[in-house]
This record gives sequence, C-alpha cells and structure tokens, in this order.
Amino acid sequence: MNIIANVDFKRSYMNLSRLLRGRFVFTCLFLLLFGCQSYPSPIIKDGEYINPEYKYSFKIPDGWKASNKIPDIYTTDRGLDPDQVGQDVQLYLSNEKKEAEIMIAGKTSWLSYDTVVNREVLQGMCAFTVNFYKDHWSQRGGKIESIFCLPILDGIELYASLIVNGVLPLRHRAMRILYPKDKDDIYLLDIGVVAHEEKFDDALADYNQIIQSIRARNVGPIDIKN
Repeated sequence: MNIIANVDFKRSYMNLSRLLRGRFVFTCLFLLLFGCQSYPSPIIKDGEYINPEYKYSFKIPDGWKASNKIPDIYTTDRGLDPDQVGQDVQLYLSNEKKEAEIMIAGKTSWLSYDTVVNREVLQGMCAFTVNFYKDHWSQRGGKIESIFCLPILDGIELYASLIVNGVLPLRHRAMRILYPKDKDDIYLLDIGVVAHEEKFDDALADYNQIIQSIRARNVGPIDIKN
C-alpha cells in the first residue's frame, strides 16, 4: 500500500511512493553517521506479543501459532511477494483449525501525521491500493469477486473476496493504521487476515481483538529480561 497526496498530484505521488517503497538506504547511512534511539527487540512473553519500538502489544488468541517469517505457502498460494514484504514483517500468525493467517508488517516514514491523515490523502491511498491489489492478483491467476476500500479514522481498510487457483475461495481484510512516531515521522502498520470464506468470521473475531489492542498502544517501558 502507498500514499497518494493530492497537492500537485503527480509530483506528490512519486515523492511519497519513493518514501514508502524504498529500502531506507538514506536511513541506514544516517544511522551509521549519527546513531539513533534503540529499542528492545519484539518478544512473546506469557502468550503476549510485545513490540516496544512500535508501541503496541496484544495477547495472541488461542489456537494461533506465531512466527516472524512468512512460510512458503503464504507467499505462493496467498500471492505475497517475499521480496516486498519479508523485511517488514513483524509477526505472522497461523491457525490450522480456522485455515487462516494473520500478518502484521510495519515501516516508519518521514511524513508528518497531519499531512497524511486527512480524507483526501486517505481516499487516494485507497484508490491506489485497490488498483494494486487487482493488478497483483490478475498476474497470479486469482479472480477477485469483490473488493472495496474505505478511509477510516487513522488509516484505511480493505475488504476483498477472491478465488485462488480456481477452487479456493478466500476472504481478505486488511487495515493500515497510521500513528505518530514523533513530530516529524509516522509509523505505518499493516495488519491483514485471510481465511477460507466458510471460516472467515471466526478468524475475523480474533483479528478484531488484535486490532483493538494495537490501537490502545498501552505499552510502557519493558524489561524484556523478566
């Protein structure tokens, strides 16, 4: 997903796309030269996933298996490109009984919160996301039965139903939540759930529970040794 700004549409779009798609080469150079604030690594403690840098935590719902890597079946059958998302994945959850997966990926960007979180920009983000999604699946032989995207208070939300490999009906819900990192930068957190359509509602309940906890962002100082 990318952001489309509507002030000088074409120029803003290209600038913002480069910011969000890049591999943060400038960041790496900056960190080597000047250093940065360091954070404890994310951990799972007593069944709770804690991410100190992105300031959120949540209890992993019962029946879900956690990993920080995307398995091959997700990148092939679900159509994700590991080169695009692998480095950004914070947590991958799978549930065999519910035939479902939930993935969380995150980035930071040099964009102010007030610049990005307004209806005009979020509508542009939705339009780009829908076009990208259709493109992505048409190249992989997937058939999209329905898709729409809505701006929400703090980001956007995508709804989709599709057929994979001609026989596998899936439903997909994804949300991008935007929130301030500091006065100049923002976090972009993508959370998505995908499941067989007959079991989607069960998986969606767990997904919504995770979203609610992430939005609370009540993670304080963490002693990861305890």
